[in-house]
Amino acid sequence: MAKNQQQKQKKLQLKAAKRKKRELEKKKKNALRKQQDQLDEWIAYAIHLIQEKNYHDAEKLLNQALSAHPNAGYVYYAYGLLYVTSGHADKGIVALEKAIILDPKFAPSYFNLAMAYFKETLLHKMVETIDKMHEQTSYDAECYTQAEKLINDSREILKEGENTSLEEYCQNMLTFDEAFSLMSSKSYPEAIDLFSSLIKIDPKHVACHGNIGICYSQMGKKALAIQYFDKALELDPDYELALVNKVITEKLEEGEKLNSEMKRVEYYKDFPLKNKSMLEEMSMKTLKAE
Repeated sequence: MAKNQQQKQKKLQLKAAKRKKRELEKKKKNALRKQQDQLDEWIAYAIHLIQEKNYHDAEKLLNQALSAHPNAGYVYYAYGLLYVTSGHADKGIVALEKAIILDPKFAPSYFNLAMAYFKETLLHKMVETIDKMHEQTSYDAECYTQAEKLINDSREILKEGENTSLEEYCQNMLTFDEAFSLMSSKSYPEAIDLFSSLIKIDPKHVACHGNIGICYSQMGKKALAIQYFDKALELDPDYELALVNKVITEKLEEGEKLNSEMKRVEYYKDFPLKNKSMLEEMSMKTLKAE
């Protein structure tokens, strides 16, 4: 009899424990739902402020949202939208990349990151981001349609201004990035080969001439270095980096290698598209806001 009573008591205790657990889980879900609802309201209003060009109040609200939700990709997405819309695409890129890390399934983050790269004339990164959007996210009609338009617009810009295809242009930029990386890692002969291959495509590629000059200077080949700095300055007399690096190199003896780092420039910072004004006008179109 006592044994049956004990078993009955255990069953009641187990039942009470399960009920309490369900109640706690329900309270937790309700709390999370309220937090999410609050976050959605904050972000919706922040996006409204961005669209109204009230960037100051939008940023204040996003700072508040970030404090309450430090790991929410949605907050970084809104920051990215704020920065890209307000003319700070470089800061927008950082925020949107963070948004994608935290929430890799949210298509608008990819599209706005692609727009930011478009504004910065980083077309190879724009294409790469759109490709990732297709790989990582579910179909989003507006984002996917606008991304396709962004690709087509880029093709038209390159056709009219550069007389090249988007694929060729992106490949050249990737080649430059590889050459720049080789130069940064002090693989100077290999970097020179790649920079030279780009000069064959575009003989007026100022940054390539300047960077080859850096490579030769670091290798102790003073005469060759100055020859390439002079070519860069011939193409662009206002090219300050080539002038500074030439002055540094002129102080060396032939065969003497430079021990310190020289000023370098990346392709897209030094070479805006010929039709960049057209690109900027097109990139002012409405960004995707959720």
